[in-house]
Amino acid sequence: MKEHPDDRDDSELERYLTSEAFSGRYGLMFPPGRMFYYSNLGFDLAGLIIERASGRMYPEYMRAEVLDPLG
Repeated sequence: MKEHPDDRDDSELERYLTSEAFSGRYGLMFPPGRMFYYSNLGFDLAGLIIERASGRMYPEYMRAEVLDPLG
């Protein structure tokens, strides 16, 4: 199994996603919970958040925490 890339530098991505340019340009399309809008970027970002928070690669986390418990 591949090791988690702890040495990866996501600072540029973090700076962009927390910048005024991003938040002002890409505000909410509708209130949370009202509608669903598919976004590749959103799912990629969710995967990066899961990796950072868990310290594991996304596929490893999903297998252990979601798929294996389902049987």
